[in-house]
Amino acid sequence: MGTLSQTKYILHWSPAAVTVIRPHHPLVGQKLDVLSSSKDVLVIRVGDGGSMKIPRDWTDAATAPAATELHSDAKFCVAGLRELVAVVCALRSRA
Repeated sequence: MGTLSQTKYILHWSPAAVTVIRPHHPLVGQKLDVLSSSKDVLVIRVGDGGSMKIPRDWTDAATAPAATELHSDAKFCVAGLRELVAVVCALRSRA
């Protein structure tokens, strides 16, 4: 139950900005704002104010951060939330 939504969130993790790391790409080394993202593609703002699509693998956002790194100010950890979901499910099955 909780795992599906958590997985969906991780797959669609979108950083505010990325650095292009693809060798020989004209934008290599530049940090660019992310306008939107999907699992495989980012839409980034380029220098002239326009936008372009770029494969996620060509940026430093190729992998999502560990769940503990998503929000350092989080009040709950993933393991604790999983335990909470298990308790809620157990209580629902009693009703």
